Amino acid sequence: MSGANSTSSQPRPRREIPEALKRKILARQGWRCAYCESDLLITGYHIDHKKPLCRGGTHHPNNLCGACPRCNERKGGRMSAREYRAWLEECRDAPAGTWSCLNPGHQKYVGERWVPVAGFNKGDSWCRRCRSSYMKARWQRVGPVINAWRQERYLLDESYREQECARSRSHYQRNATTINQVRRERYHDKSDSTYRDQALVRARRQAERRRAGTVAVGI
Repeated sequence: MSGANSTSSQPRPRREIPEALKRKILARQGWRCAYCESDLLITGYHIDHKKPLCRGGTHHPNNLCGACPRCNERKGGRMSAREYRAWLEECRDAPAGTWSCLNPGHQKYVGERWVPVAGFNKGDSWCRRCRSSYMKARWQRVGPVINAWRQERYLLDESYREQECARSRSHYQRNATTINQVRRERYHDKSDSTYRDQALVRARRQAERRRAGTVAVGI
């Protein structure tokens, strides 16, 4: 008996669900998501285990339901169907002006501070950590294309080049004090010898360019 219990506590392997069973489950739900009631004919569908396999769920038809891809990805193996529905109710009842993360256990902005919560809100926003990760991944995809376009326009479009130079000067003037202070601290930081070497190389290059310019003007 103990051997049977130890075996049943192990996660069951995934297996292919027959198409006939899928259609039977979806027809039973009226082709609506079991959680958010969205139209599965429009959003597409996944067959979800109400009690996840990693929690001891089975492949029995009563443990299967149709869910939209979004709900299935959110729920995953982290929650049972009952826990996920309670989570969505908490999301719907969230007061206006509160922002929470799409991922469970992350952060929500309440008032003027970030606090850890497990829930969503109406806006389906992200916490700062997830937003930062998304923006970094997005820039890795589109950054090279944008930079190439900017460089080409900078070389060909004189008005754009003047605007960029003016914007750069304005930005430096606004932040010159802070920038110079950070540079001085990094330069005199003994633990950061690489920055000092790079600064010295830049200074030599600038001096060489100035001397070359002076010689050219003299000629």
